[in-house]
Amino acid sequence: MKTLPDQLPDFAIIGAMKAGTTTVYHYLLDHPDVGLSSMKETDFFIRNKNYKFGEDWYRSQFAPGAKVYGEASPNYTMRDLFTKVPENLQKSSPNAKLIFLARDPVARFVSHFRHAWLLGHIQV
Repeated sequence: MKTLPDQLPDFAIIGAMKAGTTTVYHYLLDHPDVGLSSMKETDFFIRNKNYKFGEDWYRSQFAPGAKVYGEASPNYTMRDLFTKVPENLQKSSPNAKLIFLARDPVARFVSHFRHAWLLGHIQV
């Protein structure tokens, strides 16, 4: 059985909330050469989230045998809330590629507002 590469990930899907990171993650799950993290948003590179669990924990999120490995998290773009994400990612995997998803800002706002309203975070 193939082992995991020394440096993970090969890519990270990032972008604004409600811009499609979950959709792209699910499309890539079906690709035989792509190994995605078992949990979509590992948030490993966020210091006050899962970074404290260490690289062994992060590596446990991936099954060996893929040609490339990646994960998806819109949280990685929230620099005002989560600092040091680029530095942590670069330290772990200096050659990782970033796939940034963008969306029409008005459509994204409507989707985000609807999501927050359905969760009860906004009252109208």
